[in-house]
Amino acid sequence: MPRKKKVDEIVEETAEVKGEEEKAEAKTKTTAKKTTKKKTTAKKTVAKKKTVAKEATKEEAEEKPEEKKQEDAPAEEIETKVPAEDIAPVEPKERPDSNGEGKIWSSGGRLTAETEESRMDAAIRDINDSMYSKRILTGTVMGIKRLQNRGVSLPCPFVMYDEKVKILFTPESFGIPEFLRVEKEEDKNARYYNRLALWFESYLKAPVRFIVKLWIDKDSEVKELLADRVEAMQKTEERLLFNLDSEGYYTLNKGDRLEVDVLSVHQHSIIVDCRGHETTIRDVEMVHNPNKDTNLRNLYKNGDKIVVRVKDIERDKVQKRIISLHLSAKAEREHPFEKWSATLSQGDIILGRITHIDSSAYWISISSNEFDRLTVYGNLPRFKLERPSVDALVSVKISRIDHKERKIYGNITNVVSK
Repeated sequence: MPRKKKVDEIVEETAEVKGEEEKAEAKTKTTAKKTTKKKTTAKKTVAKKKTVAKEATKEEAEEKPEEKKQEDAPAEEIETKVPAEDIAPVEPKERPDSNGEGKIWSSGGRLTAETEESRMDAAIRDINDSMYSKRILTGTVMGIKRLQNRGVSLPCPFVMYDEKVKILFTPESFGIPEFLRVEKEEDKNARYYNRLALWFESYLKAPVRFIVKLWIDKDSEVKELLADRVEAMQKTEERLLFNLDSEGYYTLNKGDRLEVDVLSVHQHSIIVDCRGHETTIRDVEMVHNPNKDTNLRNLYKNGDKIVVRVKDIERDKVQKRIISLHLSAKAEREHPFEKWSATLSQGDIILGRITHIDSSAYWISISSNEFDRLTVYGNLPRFKLERPSVDALVSVKISRIDHKERKIYGNITNVVSK
């Protein structure tokens, strides 16, 4: 029978086996560390070699750039390349004519001068803004165009918003005065439209407001559109003549002074645009001492701006429309009698020009200001001379100054020039 091992021997054998295993594991770890270190060193060596190679290549390229370029270039190019000093200079030449469609070269990097293209672009922007947002535009009446409609020729005033943009108005959209308006369609014949055309001609060169409605001809060289002046005037009147201040009062009231535009001038009256309301001012409110020979065409013209005073205004607060508006231009100026009565005395002789002759007296203007002429009622000459005519320059001796009636009387003493 085999001998049983003692406990001490078994313990020793177990310790020897465990020690051998620990040595083997430590050896394995040491070997792995050495392997990793070798790999790291190899990587660093490779990277270092690459860096050295790149630097060498860079230095070589800097030292011989021409040779490098020649190596990279195709063989044919290398063969045909010649030195720069042997290349002939390029001869300057003109580009073909662009027929006015070339680029605009500005002086400061940004074009600020006005051109036909920029004017047209601005006009189209204004037109689109008016059509879609009801913006009110302004222009000057430049002519009348006849449009054929159902066998009749409609007189249509027009505004040239640009040299190539024509804004047309129908008679109704421009505005027909009450005394020319007819209700029956059968009365709207050729004679009626001829009367309208004559009336519209009095508005030539007048400033007008309008809202563009639609295109008539968009593709032609001269573009045509249709506009509405009546709507623009109504919107302006409602906005300006019915505007209230912070205390609830109308901003325009009786006694106020304001500037208006002259639209049409006739012999004894003018038509003005008072903040969107078209009204007529008679000659008795335009000049002092008017007579039947007074002609306002000699004093005013279409497009003038004058200052007037509101003598009376009546509003329809519900409909927001002006019922009546009474304006006066002469109220803005001192009466000429007040000026001259303080200067003249009985017995003075003064130079004047005959403006009118009737059965009772010569009407003699002694003022150089045509707006404020003072009339001296002169007696007919007592001496045997040819009677002076209108526009004759005469001397007058003052005989009486009537402060109550605001009149000056005198006698013609001499005819200076006929």
